[in-house]
Amino acid sequence: MVSVTTGVEGGVVINPISSCSLTVGELTGLHLSDNDGTCIYEGLNCGASRFSDRVRLIVSPVPTAGFLTRDVQLWRAAAEVLYKDAGLKSYTKYPKSIKTIQFPTTASTPAEGLVIDFVDKLSSFLGGANVSEFDYNALWESTKPSTVAANATLTSLLGLTYPILISKQQYPLIAEPLYADYAAANGGRKPFIDPVPLSRWGWGLGYPDSQLAAEIEHKNIFTNWWNTTAQVFDEETCSDSLILYIGSEGSPNYRNVYRKYVILSPDSTIPETFY
Repeated sequence: MVSVTTGVEGGVVINPISSCSLTVGELTGLHLSDNDGTCIYEGLNCGASRFSDRVRLIVSPVPTAGFLTRDVQLWRAAAEVLYKDAGLKSYTKYPKSIKTIQFPTTASTPAEGLVIDFVDKLSSFLGGANVSEFDYNALWESTKPSTVAANATLTSLLGLTYPILISKQQYPLIAEPLYADYAAANGGRKPFIDPVPLSRWGWGLGYPDSQLAAEIEHKNIFTNWWNTTAQVFDEETCSDSLILYIGSEGSPNYRNVYRKYVILSPDSTIPETFY
């Protein structure tokens, strides 16, 4: 039996429910990619499937549909169904290049050993793919488009993009209709709002609407540059390379560590290790 559930936090749903074989969610805020990277699931979000009109988006035009699943065969079947109208095709050949971002070259921890071993096995699986370190900042400096300032870095270009998109677009899509509906039913009062989105909306409202248009343009500039320079389309292998980055380094953080204590005077500042 295949059990399917939907929601923004796909990984939160699939984690505790062993009978859940597949969960559908959206990518905004890394709800799929974070869970894919920290849990033992197969995840896919190719940015090619849009939600139907019956789904309320929290940001537009960013969200696209994706899924998490426990089984590789189900992963393939689900991909064919979800993306059947996106004009995609299956590829039978693999890229011969692996680009790693800030990967260790020698293992100083067990986690680093696992990472190095994985890259070696992946290279062998791909038929001896070449493994190279990928410095996207350096690549940007040497290939940035002429439409951006000469001193524009990826950080300066994209530093505000994500927070502006999620704040400036969430407020009219979610907050304004919620406030209006709640006020109409509750004598003009406002509802309780979780502090995190409340602070995001307040921050975003401090910028003019023109900033939203600018950040959408920055996103498009980066997307076009990435797809033509960093990871290029290939007719036989879909992309010319696989790009790997480490979502979590697996550093140990033991709970039963005895910390050195100090006696504080009344006017002393409490050290961070106290918390």
